[in-house]
Amino acid sequence: MLAAQVRIDGTPTIWAAQYDEHSLQPAKARAYELPSLAVAESVGVLRLLMRQPQPDARIVAAVEAAAAWLQAHRLPDLAFEMVDAPQAPGGRDRRLLPRAGASLWARFYDLERQQPLVADRDSRPVAFEDLPHERRIGYAWYGTWPEKLLAEELPRWRAAQAAAAR
Repeated sequence: MLAAQVRIDGTPTIWAAQYDEHSLQPAKARAYELPSLAVAESVGVLRLLMRQPQPDARIVAAVEAAAAWLQAHRLPDLAFEMVDAPQAPGGRDRRLLPRAGASLWARFYDLERQQPLVADRDSRPVAFEDLPHERRIGYAWYGTWPEKLLAEELPRWRAAQAAAAR
């Protein structure tokens, strides 16, 4: 797991959703799942690493680097919601909406700019609002996956690490 943590310009970030089995580099899965940094999957990896008894310095460094990356790439004051949309099939649509105090993360971030990455079924990156309706409502492009981990689980883990070091 530690070897698979994606490094960009030498700096550890988070993990990809899938990897090439030979190179261990981020790889494409479904057409709209391009090689990228994957937030939801990385939260699971972090929880796995944080459950390790007596984590060594490499695990602690990996957790801290990933947590810092997640904090830095939080999308503040933004919500991802289903809204009424009479013109849309089924009368509903998903939108990114400003909301004071809310936080979101994109499911995927590109490997160069580390910015949210959304792709259509033809593997072409697009702006979220340019996705066809079925892609906007049929996939978790944005979410709050790291919220509990960063607010509750990570502080408890850090406190346990500090207590163990005494």
